[in-house]
Amino acid sequence: KYPIRLEYYEEGGEAVANLAWSNSIQNRETIPSTQLFPEPSFDFPGRYQVKLFPSPAADLLTLEIQVKTNSEDLVNYHIYDVQGRMLGRGELSVTSSITTTELDVSNYAPGVYIIDLEGDKFISEVIKFIKR
Repeated sequence: KYPIRLEYYEEGGEAVANLAWSNSIQNRETIPSTQLFPEPSFDFPGRYQVKLFPSPAADLLTLEIQVKTNSEDLVNYHIYDVQGRMLGRGELSVTSSITTTELDVSNYAPGVYIIDLEGDKFISEVIKFIKR
C-alpha cells in the first residue's frame, strides 16, 4: 500500500480526477475502487491521530485529536491564510481519549488555509484545509 492524498477545490463546473496504473506488460487503466483503501485521517505511528473535516468547509471545521499512548499534551493551534497571516488561534488539552473542537471559519473568504498544531510534548503537524 502506498499513501496517496488528492487535494482539490472545485467551485462549479465538472472537474474529474482519474487514478490509473500501467507497466511494461499492462496497458494503462483506471485503478478499480476495490484496490483503493481510504484513510480519512493523519496517523502518526504509535503517538496520535489527527482528523480535520469537512474540507471544503462552509462554516464549521472539526478538529479531532486522539492520543494513542497514556499521555497528555497541551496543543496550541494557529490558522493562517496562504499569505501567512494568522487568522485564528486556540489551545486544546489533549488526553488519551479523543479530543474534539469545532472551529468557526464562517468569516473566512473562500480559499486554502493552513492549521498549525504544536503540542508541548510531542504533537506537531501542519494541515491544509479548504473554505468554500
